[in-house]
Amino acid sequence: HFTFIDKVEKGTAPISKNFIENVVAVYPEEREILKKEYLKETLPEIFQKEEAIKIVSNSEVLNLPVYGKASAGRGYLNMDTPDYYMPILRGNFSRRSFFVEITGNSMEPTLEDGEFALVDPDNTTYSKNKIYVVTYNDEGYIKRLEMKDKLKIITLKSDNPDYDDIDIPEEMQEYFQINGRVVEVISKKKLL
Repeated sequence: HFTFIDKVEKGTAPISKNFIENVVAVYPEEREILKKEYLKETLPEIFQKEEAIKIVSNSEVLNLPVYGKASAGRGYLNMDTPDYYMPILRGNFSRRSFFVEITGNSMEPTLEDGEFALVDPDNTTYSKNKIYVVTYNDEGYIKRLEMKDKLKIITLKSDNPDYDDIDIPEEMQEYFQINGRVVEVISKKKLL
């Protein structure tokens, strides 16, 4: 998670030797850099901080399901069976939350292809300018919603101006469902 990595880089987040070993397992090419620059210098300082020890002991890691791909174009959601699970530190979101992988570029620069959206299914009330994961005509979308004419038209809006809006007239809204609001975005990008 970006926030956690930022805190680790600043030396304010609690991490363990096990965390470093997991990072090295995923990025073996970084092994020597981590050993030299991080394990020798930063790690002991972090564990000397009382607040860091408290955060570690109070942290709860959740394994949330990934339910397919929501498109910044067209995608699929299989809300019955998860593709796999991803860990995340417990935050201000429902325990029923889930991830969807973002595909396409219609929500760039806000959301990029390959990132993961954390979706709270208990947060489906329309709020202007928020991003939602929705299903329309059996396809999964990740878009901003706009309600027009007192709910007679629902518009799925892209952040990328190269994409047209998708208007859902009242007679087609029975095929539309809000699956939840995007509350966080997780990237797998490797920053150099």
